[in-house]
Amino acid sequence: MAIAKTDIKLMASERLTDNSDGGGMMSGVEVVDGNVNNLFPDISRLDRVYGRVSLRKAYVSVMTDNTDTYAGAHVLLTDPADDPLVFTTLFTTKSSTDVRADAKDHIESYVVQGTRYNGFLWGKQIEGARAIQFFQAVGEDLPGVGDVLYLTNGEDGDSELFQYVRLTSVEANTTTSGSKTYDVVTCELGDPLRYTFEGYEFDDQNKTGKALIYTTLVADAAKYYGAMGLAQAANAGDTSIVVDSIYTHLVPSAQSETPIADQTPGNIPVIFQGGPNVVNVPTVGTIGPGAIAYLPCSPVPGTLIFGGGGHYCYDIGGRVTYGVGGQEVGTLNYADATITFDADCPTLITNYNCTTTFQPAAGSRRLGNSTYIDVTLGNRGYNYTLNLQPLPEPGTVVVDYMVAGKWYRLEDGGQGILRGPSGSGTVKYNTGTIVVTCGALPDVGTRIIVNWSAPVEFRTRGGTTTGIGVEWQHTVAGESIQPGTLEIECIIMDTTYVITDDGAGGLVDHDAIIDATGNNYVEYATGKICVCFATAADPATSINITYSKATRETEAITISNSPGIIQLANYPIEPGSVSIEAQFTAGTYQRTVWLTDDGNGNLTAKNFSVDEALGHAGAEGNAVVTALVTPGTINYNTGEITLDGSSSADVMYVKYESVTVEGTETTTTWTGNESSETTIVWND
Repeated sequence: MAIAKTDIKLMASERLTDNSDGGGMMSGVEVVDGNVNNLFPDISRLDRVYGRVSLRKAYVSVMTDNTDTYAGAHVLLTDPADDPLVFTTLFTTKSSTDVRADAKDHIESYVVQGTRYNGFLWGKQIEGARAIQFFQAVGEDLPGVGDVLYLTNGEDGDSELFQYVRLTSVEANTTTSGSKTYDVVTCELGDPLRYTFEGYEFDDQNKTGKALIYTTLVADAAKYYGAMGLAQAANAGDTSIVVDSIYTHLVPSAQSETPIADQTPGNIPVIFQGGPNVVNVPTVGTIGPGAIAYLPCSPVPGTLIFGGGGHYCYDIGGRVTYGVGGQEVGTLNYADATITFDADCPTLITNYNCTTTFQPAAGSRRLGNSTYIDVTLGNRGYNYTLNLQPLPEPGTVVVDYMVAGKWYRLEDGGQGILRGPSGSGTVKYNTGTIVVTCGALPDVGTRIIVNWSAPVEFRTRGGTTTGIGVEWQHTVAGESIQPGTLEIECIIMDTTYVITDDGAGGLVDHDAIIDATGNNYVEYATGKICVCFATAADPATSINITYSKATRETEAITISNSPGIIQLANYPIEPGSVSIEAQFTAGTYQRTVWLTDDGNGNLTAKNFSVDEALGHAGAEGNAVVTALVTPGTINYNTGEITLDGSSSADVMYVKYESVTVEGTETTTTWTGNESSETTIVWND
């Protein structure tokens, strides 16, 4: 009589519990197919919140009265749990007598004993302890948090009293015994010791007869079997299939991921002064529990006064106090320009016409500068110093350090004081020196990380008028301009402004567009125009130039006497039209100076200042030449030029009798793509 399917039974073990003695030998109780909770219990609400691992041991048995040959049996898990939060796997320890504690060890034996560790247990390590101590040579590498060590009693390392221990924290201190120095390492454990391990003393000569420490290697001891759904249809003859996943859960775990996009690493707020004056802004505000006040812009740290009706708040290092140095009632976010009052802030004013006084600043968030100090056994302590370069901007220094695997942060509130939940420190903004005092000894092998921002990336332009100092230069295509004929039409923001020349090299401002303190002139002989605008321009600004073109005369003359006399061949001369390129000499050094006439017969040096050295300091030709207010004169009728000095010069001028030809040209500027004839210079 053959063995039938109904003869193959699934039998329960002695104890179907999650106690340490669960499992055991096979019982005579059949796990009946289709009966609810005949192998595993219901899932409780607590188990759904905290998670749970249930281990149940069952046996496959053949129940038959005949003597037919039993060829073997196998177990398949063909259908995963319908509940998406329940995961089922099969594994075997190949033992018919072991209990749940043994099966748990089998699961956890994903590491195996490795080589001897370079340290020795120190003294007796008591059963039930959640920490161990061992000593090792100074300078040897420490184990890391999360590492697994193998402890065993006995010289050969294969004693029945052994345990794998996972390290949850590592702390080391240096001590001296006799003439020798050791690192004493204290490690907290994930599970308490199950046995007492006898260790050694520093002066023990024989360190092989008691408990020893071994490293571990990853080598999974258990093989797991489960069921996964097909992601694609499979056909007979396929050599590979695609399933939903090749992974499953052995222990409860939770994982959450939050992608962070469009954020600046570091994200340190930078607050820098926006102007020299204190502003007073009337606002309607409330000082009370949870109230939020919005400022018109970021304030310079330490300058804010907010309130009214005799109730005023001040900012000190990011905190808001009621009264100077009084009760802390809220926080001030400098970058976002918002005051948030604490939940326990007393109600002082409600919808009151407040006065907000502060020095305006600009706020920005950016990737700051960063540096660090490695924490080693040699420098481990409470106090650390650093010099930050570039110098930090007040309120931007952030210090992070780790104690017992947890990060702690100290922040600079803009007053030179580092504050945090644990620790303190100081910052000197003028030298970049910081002193950090940790609230506890930082972990060996970690780093003390400092982030800060520097003010050099920013420039304060408060108190200036936008557009003033923007210098526009242009040389006309017609080479020379007839004095008194130049008209410049500027169209800025759909408004037309007109500038003309005065016939003597100056410009006439008809619509208050010129900055009178800048360089504003026209050189008739060279055709060069220079205008310093007082009105801000926009990218669509256009400049139209209309003028009468004149014939230019050029002569090269060398002067040998002082004062030098230049006699022009063509005269009379058009007033205001003379440009002289003169080479002044001092020793072996030469300087090119441009002289122009003012329309009244006087010559002026445009690019030469009073008491300016021609040569270089300490070298030949370092002669200090005092430029005269009027270095020369010109007689327009006779064409005679008198220069107070010796020089050779190229003289360009416009004859009075020259025939003019009407010419018009248009240029467009401020587009960022200037032609070679147009130059824009910022004079800050």
